[in-house]
Amino acid sequence: MFNNASYPNEICKKCIGRATDGHGRYLKFYNRTISDGYIAFYADADGREEYHSNICYVSKRKCIAKAARFGGIVVEIERK
Repeated sequence: MFNNASYPNEICKKCIGRATDGHGRYLKFYNRTISDGYIAFYADADGREEYHSNICYVSKRKCIAKAARFGGIVVEIERK
């Protein structure tokens, strides 16, 4: 995790590459448009199968993916 005031539970970019759905399928995250939005696809489907959730798992820890405030994607470990 980084020390980021806007996203205090953010995981590193390398760890984002290990994000999976609840069944272990790897995901790829993108911005929906240049200025806003979030979209995810299954990594093994070459952009043809959208993942319709923002919940993902990294090392069996539940995380939330979302569009970052100034572009890009942020994945944060869910805190209870």
